[in-house]
Amino acid sequence: MEAAVGSNTDRSKNDMLQIAICESNQKHLAAIKQGIITCLFSECEFVIDTYSCANDFTENSEKMRRYDLVFLNPHLSDATGMVTAAKFRNVNIEAQLVFITDDDSYVLNAYKYNAFDYLIKPIPVSTLDDTLQRFFYYKFSEDNCFVLKSGTGVEKIKLNNIKYFSSSGRIVTVHLKKSDRDFYAKLDDVEQSIEDSKFLRIHKSFLVNSAFVQKIDNTNLYMDDGLVLPVSRDRCKEVKEKLLNI
Repeated sequence: MEAAVGSNTDRSKNDMLQIAICESNQKHLAAIKQGIITCLFSECEFVIDTYSCANDFTENSEKMRRYDLVFLNPHLSDATGMVTAAKFRNVNIEAQLVFITDDDSYVLNAYKYNAFDYLIKPIPVSTLDDTLQRFFYYKFSEDNCFVLKSGTGVEKIKLNNIKYFSSSGRIVTVHLKKSDRDFYAKLDDVEQSIEDSKFLRIHKSFLVNSAFVQKIDNTNLYMDDGLVLPVSRDRCKEVKEKLLNI
């Protein structure tokens, strides 16, 4: 087994997205792993474990229970048919299972094991990205996410990954750990849509996730990455009180 870690590796593995790839063809395995890294590197923290044989994957039930997303070739070199899928589902019914094969001969059986997707190799990065985006959409409920609507579609962003929102004119920017997103909205409407006491309106132009706040004084708020944001005079007392109570 090999593991690849992506994005911010300072966090505990328990906080990361746990992914497994089970594929005996080393060329396809490497391509799928690199494709996932390309799609997810700036989006979230994740760990990828790779397996080239079924026994290595199924021998550790505790580890199988931790996976959130599994890419599985149902015909590995040391297992036939859907045996590996059955063993996995016996210990983990919550993870999403994506079958990766050379043809569609397993497609009917795949959905008996609650398959999330069925991909034919070789798999383009764009196809992997589509699968991963749908996975995030279904995994995170709106209660824990900000739903960003733009001209290109709808995206769910986990609130824990949002550092702060800023606004300039009609443009609101959501600042994430590794990237930013711009969209048309009013910051007042964004604030009302997020029912999470951790988000504080410190200024007419800034809505901040207190989880990333280091300290505050009478004029500025200091983020844990060194960024300094202004605090409105009329909001300063309220923001300080909320920070003390969070």
